[in-house]
Amino acid sequence: MENNQELLIKLDDFEGPLDLLLHLIKETKMDIQEVPMLIIVDQYLQFIRSMTYLQLDIAGEYLVMAATLLEIKSRLLLPRVDTIEIETEEYEEDLQDELIRQLIEYQQFKEVASALREKEDERGQFFAKEPTNLELLQENIPLKEGEVSLDDMIRAFQKMFQKQLQKQPLHARIEMDQVSVEETMLRIVDTLSKTSREVPIIDFIDSKQSLIATFLAMLELAKEKRVYFKQGTLHDMIYLYAGENIQQEEWYDYKGEENE
Repeated sequence: MENNQELLIKLDDFEGPLDLLLHLIKETKMDIQEVPMLIIVDQYLQFIRSMTYLQLDIAGEYLVMAATLLEIKSRLLLPRVDTIEIETEEYEEDLQDELIRQLIEYQQFKEVASALREKEDERGQFFAKEPTNLELLQENIPLKEGEVSLDDMIRAFQKMFQKQLQKQPLHARIEMDQVSVEETMLRIVDTLSKTSREVPIIDFIDSKQSLIATFLAMLELAKEKRVYFKQGTLHDMIYLYAGENIQQEEWYDYKGEENE
C-alpha cells in the first residue's frame, strides 16, 4: 500500500480491525480464503505504522489484531524444528482458520446490515396513514323522522320471524318451497308499481324462507332506489312504498333471464 493511499484512509472510517482487514482484502480483489496471509498481514501492519507515525490515536482492539497478525507472520517466516513441526503447523492453522472464520462471519453480518438499511430506506419512502378514529365511525347519527336504521330492520324482522313461528302448529309436515331473492324483488316491485299506497312488509312474508328473501330483496331494492321503506317507532311495522326508479326498464324474470 502506498503512502498516499494510506493517508486517504482513517481508522474512523472502519468499525473495527475486522472491518479494516476486509477492506484490505477487497483491495487485493481475492477471495477471503484464497488471499495470501502474509500480504494482508503486511498491509495491515503498514497501515497501523502509518497511523502511529502521524501521531494518531489508535484503539486498543486494532493493536490487539496487529499483535495477532505479527504472531501469524512470525510463525510463517521462522524456520521450523522437525520435532515440533507438526504441532507448530497445527497451531498456525488454528490461528489462521480462526481469523478467516471471524472475517467470513463479519462479512456476512455486514451484508445483512446493508440489506436491512436498504429496506429501511425503501420503507422511508412511504408515508404511514394516521390511525383511524373508530369512535367517529361508531357515533349514533340521528335519523330523520320515518327513517329506519339497519339495526331497526333486523329487530323488526326478528320480531316477525317469531310471530311466524307462533302461527305454525306444533306438529305439522312442512313443504320446503325454494324462495329466491330475485323472485321476491319482482313480487315487491310488481305490487308497489300498481299502487300509490304504502304496503306492509308482512304482506310479502308467508314462511321463514320468504322472510329471509324479503329482507335481502328489500335491501337490494332500496339500494337501487326502486323501493323506500319507513317505520314509525322501533317496534312498529315496516312499510314499503315505490321509489323513483320503480319503473326502471331492465329487470329479471323468475328464471333469471333479462326482460327488455
